[in-house]
Amino acid sequence: MSKNAVATNYSVLPADVITALANDVAPCELPEGIERRLAARLSRAITADAKPEIQVQRAADSRWIQVMPGVEIRILHHNSTTRALTSLWRLQPGAQLPAHQHDRADEECLIIEGDICHADDQYLPGDYMIGLKGSIHGVISSKGGGVMMLRSSDHHVPVELLRASVTA
Repeated sequence: MSKNAVATNYSVLPADVITALANDVAPCELPEGIERRLAARLSRAITADAKPEIQVQRAADSRWIQVMPGVEIRILHHNSTTRALTSLWRLQPGAQLPAHQHDRADEECLIIEGDICHADDQYLPGDYMIGLKGSIHGVISSKGGGVMMLRSSDHHVPVELLRASVTA
């Protein structure tokens, strides 16, 4: 694509001004959070005319990332604009997730395989629970190992994991 095409299609600035800006403006540190907002804005602008598509993630091609001993996460979908996150969490027998509060969003959980334990209850495949925004739950564990699908906010997942899941 020529420089004139870029100027004609995406900007009201003349091509020579765009070239001068691109060559003469030094990179700078962005304030916290601005990079994510700019990326989301750019993504919306790029895809504004695009038709929605079906996205598929094959199990054989997926990547599990260890987040703590005995606990792995597989990110299925992350919406950087709304910060919604759908993920699978795999717990090895005896593994535990620490107690935490759902302070930013509801957290939905569907047990896929094995067992997942919370408080004095054991949940099995097909069982569903929701931690409403503001709720607190205790330690999550698994006696024999289990997989659960979570739908929540990305606030509890380190940014490095979100980036790693995209670049894998």
